[in-house]
Amino acid sequence: MAIIFASMCFCTDMMAVTKNRLMALVQDVKSYDGVELVKVGSLGTAAIKALVKLGAVIDDEDARNALDIIKGINKVVILDYEDCDDAVKAKIASRAAGALEGSDLLMEVKDGEDHMQMYGVVDGEGSEVRDFVMYDSEGCALICLFGRINVDTVMKLAK
Repeated sequence: MAIIFASMCFCTDMMAVTKNRLMALVQDVKSYDGVELVKVGSLGTAAIKALVKLGAVIDDEDARNALDIIKGINKVVILDYEDCDDAVKAKIASRAAGALEGSDLLMEVKDGEDHMQMYGVVDGEGSEVRDFVMYDSEGCALICLFGRINVDTVMKLAK
């Protein structure tokens, strides 16, 4: 992961993940039967950060690292459409692929049948990822973390 993020810092013309297209997709499909949606805005993320801060005060290193990761996040959106019928799944998958078209693919992870694509924009120094999106078309899940994430802290947790 470190090599991939480091190689991204040399690219200066990266196209941002299109937040507006993703939010339009979520807005359009949220009422479909079988769609589960979790949206946490700035007030909710502030509450989550406060709870994690309490864990960090208790001298929990993982809580401190988690706080470092989430301190720049201002919105979280999780869309799960696994329980939809096949036609709706195909429609949402097509729309999601369209919404992510042209976005920078940071990493693609394949493990057996699992296939996760990760999108976002890495800053010029390679120290932060902005608007991080994980998409699993087979697992019918879209996870969006809008804001900034510190790459070094993520790498510490990954070890």
